[in-house]
Amino acid sequence: MNVTNSGRTSSIDSSSLTRTLSLDMAVAARTSLPVLITAPPEFALPVATEIAMANAVDNADGVVVVDAGDDGQLRSTLRRASLPGASGLRAVVIHDVDGLDRAQQSALLSLVAGLRRPGENRCRLISTTSVSLFERVLDASFDTDLFYALNKIHIKVDESGLAD
Repeated sequence: MNVTNSGRTSSIDSSSLTRTLSLDMAVAARTSLPVLITAPPEFALPVATEIAMANAVDNADGVVVVDAGDDGQLRSTLRRASLPGASGLRAVVIHDVDGLDRAQQSALLSLVAGLRRPGENRCRLISTTSVSLFERVLDASFDTDLFYALNKIHIKVDESGLAD
């Protein structure tokens, strides 16, 4: 599978996936809960995008991948995702969520709270990180409530590409 975002192509070879990782991804793709993927950079985005695309089989344009460092695109995407019906948006993948500053974390937490309200949009949120967000919570550089809101389904991939 290949996905192009912001001029960057990410791919994951399905034959190289372990059975455990494949099952984790399949379960994550079948639910609307937020997914947090902790993995080396070369695995995080392809795994996240594969899960997102499974939710958007009828509308691949409904998947948006945002780098946490791109504040303008992040704000625009969060605004779009917060609209009723999410304007055709099926899934938002936030790459390197550990790079969000406190203001961005607060905005994302508001979006996640809105996704849980009945009758609101059903946009899917998938986040990636290559560091332990739990450690970032412990050192007070990542919001505790946001950590638990994003961590409904956690897929952890080690350096070899194997699910932990």
